[in-house]
Amino acid sequence: MNVQSERFRKRTEEILLRLARFEYATRPMMQDALNLGGERNANRILGRLESDNLIRSFRREKKVYTLTKKGAGMIGIDDLKHSREPYVHHILLRGQAWLDLGRPASWQVEQPIKFARYRIVPDAMYTDNIRHHFVEIDRTQRMTVNREKLKAYALLQHLHRQGSKEPPAVHYVTISETRAKKLRKMAEEEKALILISVAD
Repeated sequence: MNVQSERFRKRTEEILLRLARFEYATRPMMQDALNLGGERNANRILGRLESDNLIRSFRREKKVYTLTKKGAGMIGIDDLKHSREPYVHHILLRGQAWLDLGRPASWQVEQPIKFARYRIVPDAMYTDNIRHHFVEIDRTQRMTVNREKLKAYALLQHLHRQGSKEPPAVHYVTISETRAKKLRKMAEEEKALILISVAD
């Protein structure tokens, strides 16, 4: 195998691995995560992978990419499972949050945490040198469910402060200023410290 084809194979695997971690991604997300150059170059690369049947795409507001069985097999994933279509937008927001939060290496998806009387499943979590971070994607969640989570996070932050530890950061990504306003009000009432961003 010559140097150029080996480089090509490695680059292909790198793209497939990142798409596997995202599960679903748009072209701008893949561009940002993998430095695929300009729009034309990124479209060319993703188009080639699609014509090789390593990835497939479908349209939402934007074109969305995901792995095929063949693409998954190339990177050693034998049991490819896709989340159901209604969750695509949620997963795209989670992937964008990973990019926006600085691409944390310790990023984990939907890992349950238990403490006191609570069991919560954040959409993602990670740690940095100082503290734990929990990420919540709020699209269509009922506000009563959000309130329960905020109560849990408030208690967790309180317990950390009692133990002289840095309280965990809680990041909420929501889809409208209206929802953000409601979340801020509830967080204040429950004494939970949260950071809220509104997705584009």
